[in-house]
Amino acid sequence: MRRLLFWSLCAAILLSTQVLYCQTVYFVDINSGDDQNPGTSWDAAKASISAALALTSDGDSIYVAEGTYGENLVLPRRVALLGGFPTGGGPRDPQNHATVIDGQNSGSVIKTNPLSNDLVDGFTVTGGEAEQGGGVYALGSSIFRNLLITGNNASQLGGGIFCGQEVTVENCTIENNTATAAPAMALVGEASVMFTMTIRHNVIRHNVMPETGQSGGAIIGTLHFMLDFDRNLVVDNIASDGGMFIEDSFGEKRFDHNTFANNTKRGLTLKNAFTVTVSNSIIYGHADFDIDIQDGDLSNPTIRYSDLGLIKGLHQREQSISINPQFTDPANGDYTLMATSPCIDRGDPQAPLDPDGTITDMGVFPYLQSPVNVETPAAGQPSTFALAPLYPNPFSRRSTLVITLQKPEQVKLAIYDILGRRVRQISVGTMGEGSHALIWDGRDDRGRKVVSGIYYVVARVGQKQAVRKVVKTP
Repeated sequence: MRRLLFWSLCAAILLSTQVLYCQTVYFVDINSGDDQNPGTSWDAAKASISAALALTSDGDSIYVAEGTYGENLVLPRRVALLGGFPTGGGPRDPQNHATVIDGQNSGSVIKTNPLSNDLVDGFTVTGGEAEQGGGVYALGSSIFRNLLITGNNASQLGGGIFCGQEVTVENCTIENNTATAAPAMALVGEASVMFTMTIRHNVIRHNVMPETGQSGGAIIGTLHFMLDFDRNLVVDNIASDGGMFIEDSFGEKRFDHNTFANNTKRGLTLKNAFTVTVSNSIIYGHADFDIDIQDGDLSNPTIRYSDLGLIKGLHQREQSISINPQFTDPANGDYTLMATSPCIDRGDPQAPLDPDGTITDMGVFPYLQSPVNVETPAAGQPSTFALAPLYPNPFSRRSTLVITLQKPEQVKLAIYDILGRRVRQISVGTMGEGSHALIWDGRDDRGRKVVSGIYYVVARVGQKQAVRKVVKTP
């Protein structure tokens, strides 16, 4: 018996955090709007983001339709700026409705106020040219999410983004930016106030410091702040001190599940950087040192359950290795782990398990191990379920998964991206004996099309589970 189940869930325009910004909504559409319009609906949309910003009060939101906006924005108060809407309105989908803010080489593309609590989500930020923060100059408790920050320059710090105070940067790609120092990102604290910066789930690559630039890495951290730096890929950056340089900084710095690789000279450099902990990470493949501790014994970082190459300076090491991590194809930017990687199941056994239910792996990308029937049946007895490979694979619009049950069972399905983030969860319910065809339409829990890449389908049947890999193409 075969059954066809189509996974469809209602699309939601707003993210859960956006309930904080719901006082008044203004609409911007460069394709059909006019700045003489009131901006109160898609039919009466403004043509520029700046014109909508001039109307906002604290807690307002601005919805921005696809297109390229040649503007330099200053967010003066707590505002949510959301890109990725189709022209004329409709469900928000930044992946398929590219919304570009181009600074036209005349200053930072986006600036936030030190007292603000802004949310900026779903844009390409490009064409910035400034002393600091070419793409984004961020102060206050601002959140930057789902951005592509590319093609920006700073004559001093932070070609891609300059961060101060309680800034959060997540799910962003920061690439192909330049600066004389910190071409990707500058994290600048304060001398007398301690706050936390959160940098997680980002790709930071191909950022360049010119040969005449200052000392420092593609990312620079200085002065006093606390840092949560989680599941970031920092690779193939060109800077005098490689991937990241932290100096003269008090405050706990926590690095967890990161991958630093193939940056020039060094991966992570510490100079008078106190209370640094590196866990479940890979820092490997740098010409000079993978970790360079430049102050003798002052920094003395703690390194746990990580794969590190050559380390210079005093440090404390726990359950770590120094072995080639065996990336899949680093020459072409693929830093996932091969099946033979020594980093698989070598992370902290007390950390949350990987999506496949195994001990967490080192580095950004969990290797979801080859799907097998998890139970071990008695001799001569079949397993209670089997999971066939998805087809077609790769796929563009939809892919079919066939699950075969030996008896009625409760079935749950979940889909994860390559970072281990769940993008879709489906409770199928009780399914009868036999084979059942399940179709994934390439959308997430909000009904949005997922980006191209590798995904893992995890089927849970009773207390057992199996995993299959599938590749989504454009």
